[in-house]
Amino acid sequence: MGAWGVEPFENDGAGDFEAELCELHASDSGFLRATLWAALGASDYLEIDSGQAAVAAAAVVAALNGYAEFDCSPRLRTWIERHRPSPAPALVPLALAALAAATGDAEHSELVDCWLGASDFAAWNESVRSLSAYLRAIRAQQHANEAKLTIEQRVYTYVRCSDADRDGMALEIIDITINSIGEDVLEVFYRDADGRMTLTAYRPNLPVELIEWSLRQAHELLPPLPDSPA
Repeated sequence: MGAWGVEPFENDGAGDFEAELCELHASDSGFLRATLWAALGASDYLEIDSGQAAVAAAAVVAALNGYAEFDCSPRLRTWIERHRPSPAPALVPLALAALAAATGDAEHSELVDCWLGASDFAAWNESVRSLSAYLRAIRAQQHANEAKLTIEQRVYTYVRCSDADRDGMALEIIDITINSIGEDVLEVFYRDADGRMTLTAYRPNLPVELIEWSLRQAHELLPPLPDSPA
């Protein structure tokens, strides 16, 4: 009988993930990222090994950001210390999405299906909730840190809003250097009908750094999650 426990690394799928991460990918985080994306790439049903690996990978991302509420082996602890904190911030939204895919409902996740009805389901669910809450707190802090950008003494922020007339959502970038009302300088718009994103500039000669920052925010805040990690 395989390993089976409520914590992220108390199962066979997590053990296989840990072994490959520490033994074959000791110097980079590419496998960590790929494991998270694999959970999102499952078409209709996420098998148990992939679900267990996704939960373990999400726990590693949390640990890279200071989470210590689970037991892990010395070799994994060494891997985490070696890679902390970079590139963990960029992985947080991906980890949240993968964790949700792996632990969402029995119809789409074999992991959930196997836990339902188990005597320690409540303990497992609490472990998942604790991990998810920590990742959400990290992401909230990231949003707070990312909500403003200063370039050459000009201060920019963003507002996300829906647009029923155009059937989509917009991220409006605002120059608030002079006052809190500010002036719109560009917009990134996501169209529901075909999933396309478009960028419209309202001011000439915008800094490249501002455009790059705006696109990063748009990919994070406007639906949907990208299809691949490219």
